[in-house]
Amino acid sequence: MVLLPSLGRGAEDFDAIAAKLAAAHFLVLRPQPRGIGASRGPLTGIDLHDYAADVAAVIEAAGRGPAFVVGHAFGNRVARMLATDRGDLVRGVSLVAANVGRDPSPPDVRAAIRASADPALPDDVRLEALRLPSSPRQ
Repeated sequence: MVLLPSLGRGAEDFDAIAAKLAAAHFLVLRPQPRGIGASRGPLTGIDLHDYAADVAAVIEAAGRGPAFVVGHAFGNRVARMLATDRGDLVRGVSLVAANVGRDPSPPDVRAAIRASADPALPDDVRLEALRLPSSPRQ
């Protein structure tokens, strides 16, 4: 089972559920996304295919065959791209808090998400970005 976090979030978001899945004898993979923690790789000029290729490399390294992939929020996009690009590595996909079929978040929401996930910003700025009130959808 592969657990993919949301934009700007790390694999530790899944600590609690990963422990329960492992206790139930599932192999749980939680690749750390580029730019989070000690992960490496270019962050400019990349797209969903690159993120999916990162996850594919993790699944291949585990050598256990097709995986069930869970994508949370932005991770849902990576999970779906992985299934498209490397269907041989994907047994199934679960989308959690996905906005599939809807317009992307408004620009102010996307900016707040990026700011909240930017480790170069001071904590108070990141926390303020998390407090952005959601605007009603039209």
